[in-house]
Amino acid sequence: EEGSNANTTNVDNGVNEHVGTNSSGYKVITTTAAATYFKILHWCTTTNSDKGLGGIQSPGGSYNTGPELYTQVRIEDLATAVKGLSGSYNGGVNVKDYGAVGDGSTDDTAAIQSAISTGRMVFFPVGQYKITSKLLASDKTYLYGEGRASEIINQTNDVTALELQGPYSTVKDLTIKHYASSEWGIRVNGAHHTMINNVYVTGSKVGYGGIYLGAPGESAAFLSTLNFCEVRNFTYNCVRVESTGTLISIQDCHIGSTVVGCHGLVIRSDGVHVINGQIGANSKHLPPSGVNPGKKGNAIRVENTAGGDVSGPSIEGCTFEKVDTGEYNTHIETYGINITGSGGKLVNTTIRDIKWNVIQQGTLVRFHKSKGGRLVNPKITNPTGGGTLCTFRDDSQDDIITVDT
Repeated sequence: EEGSNANTTNVDNGVNEHVGTNSSGYKVITTTAAATYFKILHWCTTTNSDKGLGGIQSPGGSYNTGPELYTQVRIEDLATAVKGLSGSYNGGVNVKDYGAVGDGSTDDTAAIQSAISTGRMVFFPVGQYKITSKLLASDKTYLYGEGRASEIINQTNDVTALELQGPYSTVKDLTIKHYASSEWGIRVNGAHHTMINNVYVTGSKVGYGGIYLGAPGESAAFLSTLNFCEVRNFTYNCVRVESTGTLISIQDCHIGSTVVGCHGLVIRSDGVHVINGQIGANSKHLPPSGVNPGKKGNAIRVENTAGGDVSGPSIEGCTFEKVDTGEYNTHIETYGINITGSGGKLVNTTIRDIKWNVIQQGTLVRFHKSKGGRLVNPKITNPTGGGTLCTFRDDSQDDIITVDT
């Protein structure tokens, strides 16, 4: 009650709290509870001599003597402040408050969709959230968890796990386990200015595709970013960029598959920037029957299928790593970066400071359907079996290699 210094109220955790107003006009509370939830709009410290104005008491309910400091908090609404004990914060909602169980066997699709439909930030506490149909998010959606232990699992139905259909959306600190045979883990459709940050997407060698940014005929995903993501072990593409519009950034990501014939990153859009990270694909052998027959995986495949020339991507600071399982390109006539296509040329592609560690008979960069491409300061370390730094096809034009020795 405004203006009173000694009112007492009971909240739903049974703790007595004293609500008052201090000399500065801030509404403050005192409590004997060690764990009470407040939404803090303002805080300051007071000495014990000011305790009558409402500092938080020390556990046990008595003020200690001496110059110890107590905290004052200003709250906008007491009922709202003590709500959300299940773990949601920042004004968001918790999927468990909408009925999600997170035990890996209960179908949590409807509960999660209900939480998303509130239009508020949606929090996934640690758990395994099974879904059986597509989760659909509109504009300004914000989904977040507690890192890899917050898992969305799509293992039974051939559906997209999560589709973002509106701009200014964020997905962060989550795992998506996606085993659909012909659909994507995350599909960005019309969601420009989307940020996907610290998300682990895995197909466990059976899922079709990881992250799809803008399919043909869909709205653009321009000015979208993938940061600190790991997208692994799909059968078709781990990440595919096919959006109209420019300025899509992929930074510090680990992208690759042990499935033969799967491309790590496919770029079919102009103005894409790939910065740092580790990219790979398995091309040790030809794919088995039914899995991308006749194709060998490229770590990064850049394609132009348009009738005219388009701007190529910039690729900087990436590492292409060959591991003992043959995970990354190791076969002759396979490529770390393949600049190719069936249409016009890719113009001014810039590749800088990339490294291939332990290559066997493969080619680091292939310029085909390229014009004015630049390969600056590439490095092959620990070559075994003979690797090729770069090749040019007859229809490439004005491409330049600069090596810092």
